[in-house]
Amino acid sequence: MSEARPSGRAVPSSEPSLTVGPLTPRVAIDREELPLRRSLISQIIKQMAAAGKLRAIKPLANRDGCVNTIASLIGELQRAGKTPAEFQIAVEQRADEPASETELFASPNSPRSQLDFDREVALIYAAYAEALDRFDLTDEDADQLRALHILRGEVNHRAISVPWLDQIELLVLDGFFDFTPVQGEILRYLIPAVPNVIVNLNGDVRNEDIFRPFQSTIEHLESIAEFETKRNDEVADLGSALAPLRERLFNVAQVGNLRDEVKAESQVNNLRNITLFECGDREVEIRSIAKEIKRLILTEGYKLSEITLVVRERSAYADTILRVCADESIPANLERRVEAVDTPAIRACGKLFQLLRET
Repeated sequence: MSEARPSGRAVPSSEPSLTVGPLTPRVAIDREELPLRRSLISQIIKQMAAAGKLRAIKPLANRDGCVNTIASLIGELQRAGKTPAEFQIAVEQRADEPASETELFASPNSPRSQLDFDREVALIYAAYAEALDRFDLTDEDADQLRALHILRGEVNHRAISVPWLDQIELLVLDGFFDFTPVQGEILRYLIPAVPNVIVNLNGDVRNEDIFRPFQSTIEHLESIAEFETKRNDEVADLGSALAPLRERLFNVAQVGNLRDEVKAESQVNNLRNITLFECGDREVEIRSIAKEIKRLILTEGYKLSEITLVVRERSAYADTILRVCADESIPANLERRVEAVDTPAIRACGKLFQLLRET
C-alpha cells in the first residue's frame, strides 16, 4: 500500500492553547524497572472495598486473580478508546435495557448480577485514571488514550493544540498489520492531517491465506482516506528447507502436505532440520523449547551461545521464559530495554535544545 493524498487536510488551530505551558511528562508504571501498575490497582480495590464502595467485588478484593482480571479489563477498555466516563455511560445504558428473564425472576439471595460487577469496575477504572492524573503517572495503554484526546483537542476538560502537526509532510506506518480500536481512532485523526501517508504491509501471492488478516487493516485505512495500492513482487531468497514454510504455512489448501515435505527435507539435509511443536499454551511451548535446547546441548554438541530464542512479542513471553529457564537450569539473557530519553546522547541533546530555547 503506497502513498495517500487525502482530499482534505485537518489543520489544528494555531491559536494559543488554553493550558498553561506544555503538558507535563509522566512516569510510566508498567515498565520492567517500575512495575507498579498492578500494585496501584490492587491498592485501589482494597481501599474501595474497605470503604464499602464495592459490594459485589468485595469477597474477591484480596485475590490475585481478581486484581489481574480487573487490571486486564482496564487495559482492554483503554485500548478500546473508552474513558471511565464513557464506560460508565455504557454501563448505565445497559441498565436501562429490558431485564432478562434471569434477572426478572432472580431471588433476593441469588448471586449479584453482571451489572453490579460492571458498575464497580467502572468505579475502579475511574479511581485508577484519577490516580494517574493526580500523581503524573501513566502506562502504555493510558498513553495511547491520552494521545487520542490530544488529537481531539482536549485533555481533562482543557483545550489542547498541537501546532507542529500541520508541519508534518510524510507519515510512514511500517511493521503494523493490525490496530487496536484506540490506534485506529488515532489514525482516523492523524492520516487526514498529513498530506502523504505510506503504509507498508507484507504479502505473498503464493500464500494469500497467511496474509488474509491484513485485509481488514486495508479496509480500515481506505475508510479514512483514498490510498493507491502498489504491489512489490521482490522476495528474499530462502534455503530449500524453508521454502515449503513460505508457500504452505497456514495455507488451508496445502497444509496437509507440509509436515511430510518438511520431514523429507530434514532427511535430505540435517543441518537445516525443522521441528514443529504443537503446544496448547505458552507455558507448554516454552517448556518444550527448553527441553529441545537441553537436547541440542547434551546430545548434539551445541554451545549455549549458539542458540537464540526468537519470539513475536518479548513482553508477552519474558516472564515465562525467565521462569521456565530457571526451572530447567538454563542460563537466559533477556536484554533490558533502555528508553531513548534515558540514553546519555538524547539527554545531552535535550539539554542543548533547552538552552537554545532559553537563549
